[in-house]
This record gives sequence, structure tokens and C-alpha cells, in this order.
Amino acid sequence: MTITNHLESECDSYEGKFSYDSIMRPKKRKEGRTRWNQCEEQVREIDSSLLKGSVLDFGSGVGYFLLEGLKRGRDAWGMDILPGKIKRYNNLVEFSKSPEEWKQRSVQGSGSAIPFAENTFSIVTSWFVFEHIE
Repeated sequence: MTITNHLESECDSYEGKFSYDSIMRPKKRKEGRTRWNQCEEQVREIDSSLLKGSVLDFGSGVGYFLLEGLKRGRDAWGMDILPGKIKRYNNLVEFSKSPEEWKQRSVQGSGSAIPFAENTFSIVTSWFVFEHIE
């Protein structure tokens, strides 16, 4: 299977998962400390001034981390290779009654073609991504 065919089949598998319940009440949702809280704790230990800059979530998936960052007033961006994940993020923005312009914060791209200028981000996060990269 080529990478293109794999990506197309991945996208097709998300088509039926865009309901309100599947997006707003994900099965994997964990109670307690959010990923955003964990990220901030780690960054504070390194250099808390980095928290004032832009954040990129590389391999952002459906964008729960991105949406939480935006709700906290952060300059957060997400990037994922799968268009189905970005579509699901757009539904998350709608279902959560978030500003429409937040949809532009999730972009399609890969590690070999990041659609941002150098030095745009103070922080780049990635969560369960690198094991999927060839």
C-alpha cells in the first residue's frame, strides 16, 4: 500500500465519526490533568517566557489540544497530514460554539512540508506522532 492510498483509507475511516457525541465526548478523554496543563508545567521548568509565544501542535489530530490552547487565549496552531482529522477539528470548533476563524488554526501538512516560516513558534508539541512516521 502506498502512503497516498494509506492516507486516503485513513480519511475514509473518519467519515462516519463526525457526530456531536463522537467529537464532544471522545472515548479516549481522560479526567484530571489535561495535555495542555502537562505541557505548560514542562515548559515552565525550561523557560516560562516561552509560554508567551506561539505554539504548534505537530500531528494535532482532531485538535482537542489546539482548541484548549485557543480557549486559554494562546496563539496556538495545529498541523496534521490527514484531511479527515482537520475536518473533524472543524466540527469540534462548530460543536463547541467557538469562533469560526479558529478553523483556520488547523492546517494540513507533513514534517517534510511545514507551512510556516522559520522561527514562528516558541513551542512545538507532539503527542503519539513519531511512531507513525517512516
